[in-house]
Amino acid sequence: FLEHGATQHSVQLYQEVVHVPLWIKFPARHAWAARHGQQVGNRVRLVDIFPTLVELVAGQDALLPYALDGRSLGPILAGRERQPLARDVLLRASFGAPDPGSGTGSTLFLCDGVLSGPFKALAGYRLQDSQDALRPYALGDWMGELYDLSSDPGERRELSAARPDDFLRLLARIEASGAPLVARRADVPAAD
Repeated sequence: FLEHGATQHSVQLYQEVVHVPLWIKFPARHAWAARHGQQVGNRVRLVDIFPTLVELVAGQDALLPYALDGRSLGPILAGRERQPLARDVLLRASFGAPDPGSGTGSTLFLCDGVLSGPFKALAGYRLQDSQDALRPYALGDWMGELYDLSSDPGERRELSAARPDDFLRLLARIEASGAPLVARRADVPAAD
């Protein structure tokens, strides 16, 4: 808590919240069980778990009647995928609280992010005070940040101004992933 000023998990996408271990134990007779007790440093996503279970149960060539966003962790578990940062990870956080006037929900914090190679980009709106969930954000609270996790795993040196090409490339990656939660800064109207 407080590494980046918050004491809640749902209001930010920094590493202390999103870099969490995934523990898997496979049936003893399965080929992947040979990896039990081994630490694998590959970047994985929650959407990779279901395709992994399908491969575990039905085999590598199992066909599903629909497309999946995730990819099986089988190549990692079998030792065939050795590049730990090969998978991009899209991140999203939104924090809402009831609107005291209407009783309906209103989102007060929005953030999209992407981990790509050694870099991490974040774009969103941040609350002035993460403990004051009923105070709406101001449009001027837009944030855009870039970090190089290979040299700064604690995300202390924000690099968007120093590396604008990398930052804009990753913002485009966020936008291409679907409907971003947040508008780019240039698209945000000025606050009154």
